[in-house]
Amino acid sequence: MISKKQLEIINELLKKEIKEGKEVCLTVSTPSMKPILDSEDEIIVKYCDIKELSKGDIILYEDDGNFYSHRFLSRKYKNGQPLLVIKSDNSFHKLLLPENQFLGKVIKIKKKIEFTNLITETRENRVSSLFYFYFKNRKENLSEEFLKLLEKDYYQTLCRNILIWEEIKPIIKTFEENKTDIILLKGIFLSMVVYSSPGLRPVGDIDVLVRTKDILKVDKILNNFGYFPVDIKPSNIKIDDIGYLTTLDYRNNKNFSIHLHYHLVNSTVPNFSYISRINMDRIFEKAEVIEKDGIKFLTLSPEHLIIYLCEHGLRVTHSLSKLIFLTDISYSINYYKDRINWDFLIKESYSFGLERMVYFSLYTVNKVLKIEIPEKVLSSLKPKRITLGEKFFLSCVLKNRSFSGLSWFIHLAMNKNIFQKTKFIFRTFFPPKRVLAQQNYISQINYSHYFSRLKQILFHIKIIP
Repeated sequence: MISKKQLEIINELLKKEIKEGKEVCLTVSTPSMKPILDSEDEIIVKYCDIKELSKGDIILYEDDGNFYSHRFLSRKYKNGQPLLVIKSDNSFHKLLLPENQFLGKVIKIKKKIEFTNLITETRENRVSSLFYFYFKNRKENLSEEFLKLLEKDYYQTLCRNILIWEEIKPIIKTFEENKTDIILLKGIFLSMVVYSSPGLRPVGDIDVLVRTKDILKVDKILNNFGYFPVDIKPSNIKIDDIGYLTTLDYRNNKNFSIHLHYHLVNSTVPNFSYISRINMDRIFEKAEVIEKDGIKFLTLSPEHLIIYLCEHGLRVTHSLSKLIFLTDISYSINYYKDRINWDFLIKESYSFGLERMVYFSLYTVNKVLKIEIPEKVLSSLKPKRITLGEKFFLSCVLKNRSFSGLSWFIHLAMNKNIFQKTKFIFRTFFPPKRVLAQQNYISQINYSHYFSRLKQILFHIKIIP
């Protein structure tokens, strides 16, 4: 315990260093400046001339032998004495501070990291492995316990992804031998190729895109490997009636799941405004051949990959609500770098009717992760009119307050006229029976399933801040 006399000596030394123009680091001990300053945050203080202060600056001053930080508002004179008008952020009460008690200005704030909350946040955003990869050589700033938890997540992700890759390799080989084109999508491709280590990006389902004409052939191959559809049979899907779900969910007895896509867009929310504009033949024509571990497979072209990830991140259930949606886009951009034909990306975005989604996703990646996006790309894709709903969405995302369902406003804006918007709103609440049946993994539905959907939508409305 430091005695009062020792504290006075320390404070005098600190005041001397500040007056000499040195930068002094102090630890916050009171909540008077919350939320900008929390207890145990660190502030860097440096002396400056009082005339250089601007309204809103945080200053350090001395009172009765103790140091305090408050917000500077203005200067005034009272009975000929120069005073500073200051206040804490936790009070409406203004204080008059004699100028000779002013010590310096806060030039930098170092926030205390709440490691328990950070672990939860990184896991919820599915980026804990990425955090480990980034922080593992910066141990001096992190607790050992925190690093061990991140390390555990990284190696669990690495092991699972390797198991998934070993599981899918012979299946891909069989597709190749049967001359059946498949495109690996999302997780498994990104983790094994785009990210710098297979342990950085967690993989859930194995996503595979096939041509519609090959669905029955692919179904037979998957059956031979012990995979069977659990949501809908291939014979029951309506190829010409797209606008909602366009996948089949295959499972085996080893707890692996293959999502068989026959279109890039897959959603329980109506997407009539753009799904038919996406040229799937061109997607396969532009696809690139990749070889890994002696296995050849197709992947989306760089431009189509970025467009797809932008659309995927803005599906209503996703709404860029997790950091992984942004890191997928940023890692893909960095991986392909100069190979990206941005003019072609712009052209395809408009051709597919996805320019709004691509704009909002790239804009967010640029603002949140500081990934450089050519100015001409953002200016070319930016909507002529951004709706109030889209502004609200963007505001929430940039403040890290997004949630599942929020990008519905962007989907609504993509429906151009009142008829399309009305149909979109109605079908959001009341999708066709087959869509609800497939979503709930059942063969038939009743009114209770529509009631559950209404409850789900109303829940999202309720949590809008």
